[in-house]
Amino acid sequence: MNTFTWLVFFDAETPDWLRKEVEVASQGVFNAVYVPGEFTKTFLSDTVAHHCSTPFVITTRVDNDDAVAFDFVEQIQASFDNQELLFVNLVNGAQYSNGKTYLRPYTRNPFSSLIENITHQPPLTVFAEHHYKIDECAPVLNIRTSHPMWLQVVHGGNVLNEIVGLRVPGSQVNRYFPCAVDTRDTALSILADQMAGSLRILIRLLRRPHRLVELYASLLAQKAPQ
Repeated sequence: MNTFTWLVFFDAETPDWLRKEVEVASQGVFNAVYVPGEFTKTFLSDTVAHHCSTPFVITTRVDNDDAVAFDFVEQIQASFDNQELLFVNLVNGAQYSNGKTYLRPYTRNPFSSLIENITHQPPLTVFAEHHYKIDECAPVLNIRTSHPMWLQVVHGGNVLNEIVGLRVPGSQVNRYFPCAVDTRDTALSILADQMAGSLRILIRLLRRPHRLVELYASLLAQKAPQ
């Protein structure tokens, strides 16, 4: 039984043949929402409010080419304590690109969630602010977990993303997600990438020392309850 509502947004001009496929695939799994024109914060707020019957709501953004771990929702919901307004970040995640997987801790990751009281106002939703500026909008609770909680796919279509993490065997990532990614792992390639990755991370820190603050914040993040 789902303890959450999954909204999947489609363009209102989605052809009828695909709408029929979506209708079949969505049964008991997700709610399809068709967006007329631009995807705005107001439209999202109205849509979330329409699906809410409680004084509090938690919203999370997940892109259609990314994934979250089996226990992602459980960890987010465990953080709820009637907070009026609070962002929650599960710091530990992973990246995937060209048959390789990487572990990455990131306190400003795009998988953040927003807890909010909507008793007297419409939902702000997690889209209230860009994920790298959420601390300007509300308090942020960073949580460390023992395994990656989100999986970001880096490819040519999402040029804003880059590989930042440290290479690990795919088995260290796949077992936590419902969608196994194809990996091309050899001991030699992993070792070579780990050495190159360590150097790349060091260069990133030297070029922009403020990133040390981000790294320090991820190390200080609250440990998730077992």
